Amino acid sequence: MSCLGNSAWGIGLDGMRKIYLGVAIPQMLYACSIWSNADIRGKDYTKKTLETLQTTQARAARTISGAFKETSRPALNVETYLLPVEQQIWKHNAEVIGRILSSQDIPELEEYKPGI
Repeated sequence: MSCLGNSAWGIGLDGMRKIYLGVAIPQMLYACSIWSNADIRGKDYTKKTLETLQTTQARAARTISGAFKETSRPALNVETYLLPVEQQIWKHNAEVIGRILSSQDIPELEEYKPGI
């Protein structure tokens, strides 16, 4: 993203944010409705996974806003109008549940019993 611009030249804040939301976020959250589900194996997604995603978002937010390296993650999220990673995961999972519940194939899904 840094080759597309910074705070002085290139694509502005809105454009960089759109690229991040359209390209990076879907890749980061790919299949998170599976790996972030705490009930599958009795444990939540690891702290290391969450830390990796937060670090990735912080790097992108620094590039988008042109902020200094010492700027805190919450401040970067506010400055670039981004949800914290954990809230993005919750939002994504809620959207997945909404799509499943609005599906026409609900009777077929009710017959599915994992692990059998």
